[in-house]
Amino acid sequence: MNHLIFNIERTFKASKEELSALGNAMEEEHLKRNEVFLKSGQVCNKLAFISKGSMRLFYDSPDKEVCNDFFFENSMVGSLTSFLSQTPSLVNCKKRAWYTT
Repeated sequence: MNHLIFNIERTFKASKEELSALGNAMEEEHLKRNEVFLKSGQVCNKLAFISKGSMRLFYDSPDKEVCNDFFFENSMVGSLTSFLSQTPSLVNCKKRAWYTT
């Protein structure tokens, strides 16, 4: 979680109390290679901060997976549209991340 706090401090002016509250709201989740973080059709109820490794966003077409984007260490990932609107996600996300609900 230190990577997340460091990146927040670098980007935003946050008090120690705010950073502490954020840290208390976070949980660590370790995903295995090719493990699904978000599946299309599900509502995205968490966003991830990638502390190690990488993740990819993709959607399913009738005959193949189509990659939208790759995300690497110190990046946030998830379906922001689904997260904010609480509607089903159109994309999938696979593969260690901190998340908040």
